[in-house]
Amino acid sequence: MLCRASGFCAVTLSRLELTTTVPDMDAWWDMQWSLGVRTFLRAFDPSTLEEIKREVRLEALRREDGTIPIVLTMSACHAVK
Repeated sequence: MLCRASGFCAVTLSRLELTTTVPDMDAWWDMQWSLGVRTFLRAFDPSTLEEIKREVRLEALRREDGTIPIVLTMSACHAVK
């Protein structure tokens, strides 16, 4: 592990999962621009982004009430030197 190799001790790794929902596809798409994937999306020109938006299929994920679940995962490392 990099932390231990750098002289850190008492290394603790943790993972946090947060599940939320969005009401529809437009809200899902808007949320992508608030996540790390926005760096990837910024590389595309507007017409390509529109094509990607048309091709994204989330219907299989849709719950009975129409909402779309999103699972956000965060990993953290706490270490003492």
